Amino acid sequence: MAVTHSHVIQDPSAPALPEGPGIRPDDYLLFKGRWIHKQTVCRLIINKDFVSKSLNRLERVQSGYTKVHKRIDMSAGRITNQNLFLVGDIFLMLLRCGRSLSIGALRSTTLSVNSVSRPSINVTIMKASRTTVKITGQLLTIIPTQASPDTAILFLWNGGYVTSRSVIQGTTSATERVVIVTVPGSLIEPINPDPTFIRLRDDINTDDFSQVNGGQSTWQIL
Repeated sequence: MAVTHSHVIQDPSAPALPEGPGIRPDDYLLFKGRWIHKQTVCRLIINKDFVSKSLNRLERVQSGYTKVHKRIDMSAGRITNQNLFLVGDIFLMLLRCGRSLSIGALRSTTLSVNSVSRPSINVTIMKASRTTVKITGQLLTIIPTQASPDTAILFLWNGGYVTSRSVIQGTTSATERVVIVTVPGSLIEPINPDPTFIRLRDDINTDDFSQVNGGQSTWQIL
């Protein structure tokens, strides 16, 4: 495909360009059979090493706010210190349901030491065998990539959370609630997932990622 100032010369085998009010064909580039907006390309190129800083524990921007928007006294060291576990960080843990044992990926929502909430906790203290640290998190919905003999299976967050039916007391009705787990800090494994761009992958069904905010990028774990 060649791009000029006046029009796009389209490959006959390419899919149809996006259409609609305000959409300009010149704003799109064809990449691996998909039309990608130039703004998206620029954002990925400018962002060194394709790292999504909002997902990388070691490259967060100092803001003074937790991910639940509560004002706290947070220094830059708490954000860049790789030995700290923060509210909003992702972790793995073993889960048992009946006779089934699985590994769950969760997003931390509350950290506490001796029942006192903390915005961050030292990982060494958190994982000590006699720790009083408690971690509460929401169980995330993870989707595997399609099996291939050449590549390992990866697991991507689809933007959703695992829910279960919860009966409303005093009624026969039930509602869907996000599964929340509280566990001692010594039983979790903090992870730092790799960001990935959904629309550039050919080993997933992009329809499964409709819950991703913005529908552009998510993260993956091996």
